[in-house]
Amino acid sequence: MSMGYGGFAKKISEDDVSVSYEYGSFNLNIPKYINKEKISDGLITINKSAFIKAEIHQRIRRRPSGRKRLETKQIIKAVDWNKEFSLGNITFKNCSHCWHANHIPLLDIQIDITILKILRKIFEYYQKTGEIPNQLEYFV
Repeated sequence: MSMGYGGFAKKISEDDVSVSYEYGSFNLNIPKYINKEKISDGLITINKSAFIKAEIHQRIRRRPSGRKRLETKQIIKAVDWNKEFSLGNITFKNCSHCWHANHIPLLDIQIDITILKILRKIFEYYQKTGEIPNQLEYFV
């Protein structure tokens, strides 16, 4: 059973330096934040220097037939969000349907939890495919 909340983002601009997304969130448990109209008035801007590549692990594995085979595996790297926010590589504006915000004491800011989940999905997609996603959504 789902918890009844989620978010969505769509790429609005991309250049050589940065990429920008508009995003929105919803919570089906709180009538004020249902967001039936899919209003996406929040903004996330990411400098392309913040994107990191996945770690590639390779090993030779012996098959039951005796033949050897090279296996390649991508390891998703964790992103240091506090560092990226403090350097200004990631900037944001919370959306109007922000129903829960976390306080980051080092930076003294309130950030919508939807932004963190969207950023995690954007960075994982980039590490898996090598491309920046055009749009994404999640539902919990």
